[in-house]
Amino acid sequence: MAKKYYSWSNFHLDIDDHGKAKKVIGPGVEVTAEKLKVTNDEFDVMIESGVVRTQKYPDIPDFMSPTEYYRALTAKLASGQSVSEDMELIQQLIGSGMELTPDGVVEAPEPAAEVPLAGK
Repeated sequence: MAKKYYSWSNFHLDIDDHGKAKKVIGPGVEVTAEKLKVTNDEFDVMIESGVVRTQKYPDIPDFMSPTEYYRALTAKLASGQSVSEDMELIQQLIGSGMELTPDGVVEAPEPAAEVPLAGK
């Protein structure tokens, strides 16, 4: 069975003459090289940079990034509040490569590299 990959970023596809995307694939969507209209080599770069991952995108509020949400959870924990209801989400975030440092700061994977799309 082939691995499943998920978007961890927005992908703007089918750009019109005015520079607007006709289609946007957001975080959490299952993706393939074909769906993103890139070569296999470009898809591999996306995987290496973290914009496409085998881990599902965490179920977090739309207005926050995983890093922001994880920081909010660690601040909640540091203030003595219970995070027991958030443990499943915390495990998803840790599984995505985020790390909690001794001072409570979350370190996310390196920012995604710019990936040129085929034909651009």
